[in-house]
Amino acid sequence: MGLLDLQPHKDWSINPMLFGSYSEEHWGDYTPGIFEQYISNPSFEHWYIKSEDDREPEDKSGIVWRDIPRMAGVAFPWEKMHKSGKPVVELVKGGANTDLAQRISVSSADTAMLYQRIPLPFYRVKSYSISFYAKSSGNVKLKVFMSTGDLADCLTDKYVTALSGDWQKFELVFHLDRQKETLMRRYGVYNLGFEVTGEGSVDLDMVTLFPTDCVDGIYNPETIAYFRNYKPKMIRWPGGNFTSGYHWYDGVGKFEDRKSLPNRAWGGLCTNLLGLDEFMRFCELVDIVPVMGVGYDRGVITPEEVADWVEYCNGDLTTPMGRLRAENGHPEPYNVKYWGVGNEVYGPYQIGHEPDSDIYAEGLIEMIKAMRKVDSTIEIIACGYGAHNRFEGPSDWNEKLVRKAGGYIDYIDVHSYVYGPTTKEMGDVPRPDVVRAFAAANLEIGEYIAELRELLKKENMEHIKLAFLEWGILPRTKNTTRVPYRQSFANLLCT
Repeated sequence: MGLLDLQPHKDWSINPMLFGSYSEEHWGDYTPGIFEQYISNPSFEHWYIKSEDDREPEDKSGIVWRDIPRMAGVAFPWEKMHKSGKPVVELVKGGANTDLAQRISVSSADTAMLYQRIPLPFYRVKSYSISFYAKSSGNVKLKVFMSTGDLADCLTDKYVTALSGDWQKFELVFHLDRQKETLMRRYGVYNLGFEVTGEGSVDLDMVTLFPTDCVDGIYNPETIAYFRNYKPKMIRWPGGNFTSGYHWYDGVGKFEDRKSLPNRAWGGLCTNLLGLDEFMRFCELVDIVPVMGVGYDRGVITPEEVADWVEYCNGDLTTPMGRLRAENGHPEPYNVKYWGVGNEVYGPYQIGHEPDSDIYAEGLIEMIKAMRKVDSTIEIIACGYGAHNRFEGPSDWNEKLVRKAGGYIDYIDVHSYVYGPTTKEMGDVPRPDVVRAFAAANLEIGEYIAELRELLKKENMEHIKLAFLEWGILPRTKNTTRVPYRQSFANLLCT
């Protein structure tokens, strides 16, 4: 192979607006990646399953351990244990924040435990803040404990006093002095649990756990440090397929008033604890430009809803949404400039899927008009046809989109993934050759960009710029010893 010319050139530069890497709302990326809360299903809701297939190990519900059973009367992925007697564990209406609460009922001979397995960054911090809501009936004792992965190996516990028949919020700090099992050689494996004895019942709701070293009490300090060190230019939120089923107003206001709702894109739940204001504070902490990802689902996500979103972000205190933002603690407008409308709308897997970009363009124009009526200075990013979808054959998606909506948009969003060969297709090809094949994907992307440039020139729409909001490697084989993977330098080179 020949040598690459790595000398700097004076006549070109990398546009800082070229951005993107896959990240969206399913467990790990945002929670605890940004919002470092470790309890899954904190409000004890019914776990959303898109289909029976989602019960298989390949689902995207975001559960760390695949061996957690679904137990009658227990909110998944919580687990129960009857230490003695015959206690009753059930889900009941009338939660402190969402629809359901977890009830544990005992008689004098009973001891019941409810717990959740969690990975915690023991390598970094030993103390954790725990909060929960509880109320009781009868004469019961409630003990909160943390153990190693072995329930019998209790590390710390504390009895909760002053339980009553009304919901109350309780806050504890637990210090963990050791670990036994590890996950990914970095995280300790623990249980956070509740033990109930006596005569009566305890209802639990809204259980959260944060490391005590979180920035502002909620943000992952490692993520903050990484962003400050590597200085990426932009981040899109909420991102990906999840965007298409997301309503912005579900994630504003007091935590206690936010409902956990089904994650329609991936299964499981979205707690809505990381919402719009929390995301904007994160952008402020790491000095990064936000890109709002607006869902496209005609008849469900309306132009009026999205216009309110723009007004909440950019309106002054004379506007209804600007006043709401101020009531939520942010009187100054956020002045969000970049707004993407629709995510891979062309895909049949997508919420709000449109098979024809003529139809998408009609809905897009309606939304843009409503959004720009609120703020005429915003820039709109439209959903272009994915560069990696070209193997499916020719598509006129971009051509129709540009012709119909080109005068309304500022960017076309292109997603590019490199799937590579399956295990069978690879055969016995040496790994260096497989990696070279992945890296050659940039040639295909180059052709895509050239074709798009010609289209824009032909339609006199050369004002439209290009945005890569998602890119990366998504191998079609589990044999990661022979293919590059997402967290690798080859992933960068492939796009």
